[in-house]
Amino acid sequence: MARVRCTPVLENAGKVLAPAAFILFAVASAALLAASPCSYALASEAAGDASLVPVYRMYNPVTSEHLWTTDVNEYYELLRSDWRQEGVAWSCPDAASPDKGAGVVRLYNAGLGTHHYTASENEIATLTESEGWTADFNGQPLFYSADEGDAGASPVYRLYNGPLSQHLLTISETEYGALPALDWTQEKVSFYAYRAQTAEFSFAGAKVCFMGDSITAGQSGIGPDTYYSRPFPAVFGEIKGCTVANVAVGGATAGANSEDGEDNTTLNQVGSVPEDSECVIMMFGTNEWGNQNELGVACGDASTTKGGLSAAIRAVRERCPGAVVYGIIPPQAVNLDDEENGLGLTLNDYKQAIREVYEAMGISVVDFSAVGFRWDCFAGDYTQLHPDAEGHVKFGQYLASSL
Repeated sequence: MARVRCTPVLENAGKVLAPAAFILFAVASAALLAASPCSYALASEAAGDASLVPVYRMYNPVTSEHLWTTDVNEYYELLRSDWRQEGVAWSCPDAASPDKGAGVVRLYNAGLGTHHYTASENEIATLTESEGWTADFNGQPLFYSADEGDAGASPVYRLYNGPLSQHLLTISETEYGALPALDWTQEKVSFYAYRAQTAEFSFAGAKVCFMGDSITAGQSGIGPDTYYSRPFPAVFGEIKGCTVANVAVGGATAGANSEDGEDNTTLNQVGSVPEDSECVIMMFGTNEWGNQNELGVACGDASTTKGGLSAAIRAVRERCPGAVVYGIIPPQAVNLDDEENGLGLTLNDYKQAIREVYEAMGISVVDFSAVGFRWDCFAGDYTQLHPDAEGHVKFGQYLASSL
């Protein structure tokens, strides 16, 4: 059976809504996701079908608003201002398709600070003429609906939450059926679209690439030129039965402020990732402290920790379309986690910044720093950071049990 290459869809997972009553929405949504673990969605119903356009979904935990866009640049740029990526919501016909249905227009109300989506010309006219709404993109459709008569099309439902004064669109019957218990009112079928394919990702036989610094590369605590033959990525591959490519380089940083120069960064490392990788697992953050990198913001200055890491994740997604991406929080250093560098930042500050980027971009995280065991360290400059051979085996086993 062919394995499906796919990208993660994190549908409402981990949301925190205000007021407190709406925290239940996050809990219920996470429970719905947990009911079908490791669920991923392709960008289109038929892989490689250029006539379908993916519609991305984002969530803002500050305003509790969802946003949909077909603009991949908007999907990344909004990470700078509290938005979180949730993956592909559905796919729709492109503007040139003879089979496209009605255009779906995105409206914005500055007073409410929220968007609204509709394919109804009457609704568009009413809201823009008397209700204070303006049409984005000069009134041109954000995307086109599928033809209701198309056997492959599915309904996209609309719900409304009075206390939040917001609408929600979903192609998921499960989400549509569960949210009324959380003060959402079912309204109607808003339009039709193509459901993204889902498949459970299997590591068996998959091509997996690891990105990282000296820990991932397997550098020992003896010195920078000594490496273990079985670093934790190799152990992981043996357990999972997958083919592993390890492109990690000692000294690599998420941002461009590397002691080895701009060439040894997360973004630069992407060029070594095999293009046919089906899964990419990355671990960065331990060199940020010593190089005194600024934290920055996601999709901001690529020389900063957050800006460089988010740029690298986007580059991985573009280089390996459909690959599943996982992020690892670096392991706990023996003495450095709470010690401040020249910028007043601790290693824990950098780890938190790394976590925030992963979570904002919808990437599942494995936290090595939370593991309850430690490794024996060697004497020398590397004693506070690098695991020994036994430590690599333990971390490989832990990662395999976590994914």
